[in-house]
Amino acid sequence: MSIILRTLLSFEEGGVEQLKDITEHWVAATRSEEGVVAFHGFMDVEGGKLIFLEHYRDSEAFIIHRDLVSADLRAELYSLAKFESLEIYGDPSEEMENALAAAGARVFNHVASR
Repeated sequence: MSIILRTLLSFEEGGVEQLKDITEHWVAATRSEEGVVAFHGFMDVEGGKLIFLEHYRDSEAFIIHRDLVSADLRAELYSLAKFESLEIYGDPSEEMENALAAAGARVFNHVASR
């Protein structure tokens, strides 16, 4: 079963262009990851919000992605944006849930789909 993540971050006025560059770089890096179905970055500049919507083939694909993300890229993002929340849509594996537990991930288990 596929997994979708929604990560919400907030940011101050300065650094918008740098955040856009980081987002573009992060999304581009996922193009070579086989298990990534889709990876999107959305920004509300006036509201100071950045959202990542990530769609993975399964929990294992997320674990692979997590291990591939550069620590420098992650540090750069979090130097400009503050983590707000993380939601998981689907039925994540125990390993994935454990990996995201420290972030306070809220899980919405799959009920139905088309």
